[in-house]
Amino acid sequence: MRAWAVLWSIARYEMLLLVRSWAFRIFSVLALAVAALVPAAVALPRDVTYFFNRALPGAFPLLGLKLFNVFLGLIAVFLATEFLKRDRRHDTSQVFYTQSFSNAAYVLGKFLGIFILLFLLLGLVLIIIGVIHIFFSRTPFVLQPYLLYIVLVTLPTVLFMVGLSVFLGSLIRSQPVVYLIALAYAFFSLVIVGPKAGAAFDSFAYFTPVIHSDFIGLGNAGALFLLRGGTAALGLGLIFAATLFMKRLRQSSIMNRGAAALAVVLTVMGVALLIVHIRGGNADKGFRAELRAASVTP
Repeated sequence: MRAWAVLWSIARYEMLLLVRSWAFRIFSVLALAVAALVPAAVALPRDVTYFFNRALPGAFPLLGLKLFNVFLGLIAVFLATEFLKRDRRHDTSQVFYTQSFSNAAYVLGKFLGIFILLFLLLGLVLIIIGVIHIFFSRTPFVLQPYLLYIVLVTLPTVLFMVGLSVFLGSLIRSQPVVYLIALAYAFFSLVIVGPKAGAAFDSFAYFTPVIHSDFIGLGNAGALFLLRGGTAALGLGLIFAATLFMKRLRQSSIMNRGAAALAVVLTVMGVALLIVHIRGGNADKGFRAELRAASVTP
């Protein structure tokens, strides 16, 4: 079988299994409910909502999308570890194990299936937010923030949380332990660290300043692409690294060596981008401190 045909077959099979799962259906209904209620709570009241949620077109979708992004990251943990549990306990992938393909193709196919489902769910959420934005909000509708938030907010979160979960699941055979570690990381990211360290550990983009203005666009575009690009690169590196720890015979040494090289390159790239981002943030803080010291009258 050709590489792309193998990837698509595995991805399509994974999507069918997940769609039939009641857990995924419940998560999807909850996500759509959150996506509908939060923007409605912002749009419908006439005097209670903060003014910037109405003055800036990019602020309206960002509030609901940030909350949904945390929810989506936790869903990604469940979906990414669910296929490992199914393979070990229920042998749901024996139809593929009889074929000759590499571990990298198998993991990437599973990831592609999860990725497509999550982004279909994201598309429904954005449609709901967009409909509320256009018909029920007094804030002008602008399409550009929606597209930018997909790239800068949602995409790196999905890549990192899926990569972390698959990597942990390939090392640890206990799904509850993987859940516990992922939830501990989410608590560490959202509660303990938060915006500290230049938001380098803010994988959910909850504290990251990413608001879009229709006058100046993204005022911190360079810092955002460093931060979120580093998070996305780390996630991809973990996905490729997970292919090296699968309990299955390796069918292609070339594919496995390529996956190992990509895992190293992407991980180093992600760490380097985050380090550059942190150093840039520290330099900006030092420069502002110098300006404040110089402006103080003796």
